[in-house]
Amino acid sequence: MITDHSLDVFAITETWHRSADDVSLRRATPNGYSVVGAPRSTGEGGGVAVIYRSFYMCAVIETPRATTFESVYGHPM
Repeated sequence: MITDHSLDVFAITETWHRSADDVSLRRATPNGYSVVGAPRSTGEGGGVAVIYRSFYMCAVIETPRATTFESVYGHPM
């Protein structure tokens, strides 16, 4: 879907990933794209991720961790 529609940014909820190195996120990220995400720290399910074209330079902004939801904040550089 990402490459078929030439998307620059693709946001995903309910990723169920456990870390940024998760195989499911790596397999979902096409060549030429990067991914940032926030896994759910406790329990099952949850998590969010953003897949974006690698030529965009992004910086993750550290924010206080919420206890009832996950979020990813980024700032274009």
